[in-house]
Amino acid sequence: MGRIRHTNSRRIGNLHGLWTFRWQIAIVAIIYTIVVFVGISVQTTRVVTETLRAQGSSTFDLIYDARTWNAGHGGVWVEKSDTVDTNQWLLKIGIDADISTTDGRDLTLRNPSAMTRELSEITKSERGVTFHLTSFDALNPYNDPDPWELEALESFENGETWAETLDREADPQVYRYMEPLYLDDSCTQCHAVQGYSAGDFRGGISINIPLEEFDRLLIQPRIVLGVLGFLTLVFGASIIQYLVKRLGRKIDEATEQLEHLAVTDVLTQIPNRRATLERLSHEHSRSIRTESPLSVISIDIDHFKSINDTLGHAAGDHVLKEIARRLTESVREYDGIGRIGGEEFLVIAPDTDSKDAHALGERIISAIRRDPFTADEGMPLIVTASAGVATLAADESEDSLLARADGALYDAKDAGRDQIVSCD
Repeated sequence: MGRIRHTNSRRIGNLHGLWTFRWQIAIVAIIYTIVVFVGISVQTTRVVTETLRAQGSSTFDLIYDARTWNAGHGGVWVEKSDTVDTNQWLLKIGIDADISTTDGRDLTLRNPSAMTRELSEITKSERGVTFHLTSFDALNPYNDPDPWELEALESFENGETWAETLDREADPQVYRYMEPLYLDDSCTQCHAVQGYSAGDFRGGISINIPLEEFDRLLIQPRIVLGVLGFLTLVFGASIIQYLVKRLGRKIDEATEQLEHLAVTDVLTQIPNRRATLERLSHEHSRSIRTESPLSVISIDIDHFKSINDTLGHAAGDHVLKEIARRLTESVREYDGIGRIGGEEFLVIAPDTDSKDAHALGERIISAIRRDPFTADEGMPLIVTASAGVATLAADESEDSLLARADGALYDAKDAGRDQIVSCD
């Protein structure tokens, strides 16, 4: 039996919407993955920064403790040599920085500032870490602040307790950390000449830690994060594609079901009135265009109301479904059938003249009559039907064609039912 064909613009719209949805989900997944891994990268950088800060703070504490010890003992005397000379800045403030021992050795005084500078040379050569004692008005020009240190000193005056920065333009690149220094009684010997007293803000110690080792440590996690990010995107995209395809299949299935319901009679599972009339309109236009014959057969079950009244609607529904099955088996592949009313059916027979349509109607009526139907409790039930045939006339409308077929059907009913009448 021929099927009714419809242009499925809704399916095209669903497909377009599905692709749009797929891209939207993919973009969201990519953005989410990027955000997650950027967050992880930022967190890793934060942990590294905190590690550098902790190292800078602990280094400051060690230097501060060493300076405090040195100042508490009034400086440290060291033996002079080719590389150890008198601190000229002590001489300038009136401190005699040289003595000779009874065994003939010459010693020179190393105050906290000089000791800090010389310790910095040692840590620089061994670990690349340097520190710098600085202040606004240093006694030694070596201790003058650079721009960043000057900014940090100003922040300390405003109450800040530490400062840090990543100097990527330095060679080598360094992490810089700085804390303030305040004078105690042991420092006044050197700085009293500048007008300072115990408790005054004096300056600070800045510490430079090379970033090369830390950057090297970050390379591997960043590579791992990059690989994991890529794999996550690929895996996520695959999962999304699978889910969207699955969703697409579900949408297609639902669309097909809705389309089927829209054109199918729920009880008999053959085309409903709307779909049948659409098929008739299509065949009517084709017949006029190609000048080919077109016939319709209007069929009505005889005494169907009595079946419902005496045996119940369940038996009536069974009869309708069985009639639809026998119709389907009786017509040709290219014919169209449909239920257009309660117990009314229509057969559309394209390329069929009145004689062949009448023969087709006879075959249908015979198929309905031939075998008994099964009613409640297996009771056999003889069911018959009447039919009217009409063949399209020149320039005739489809409504007129249907009306003539219905007229022939009524003639068959009036003639005693269980027969077919063709309209002239």
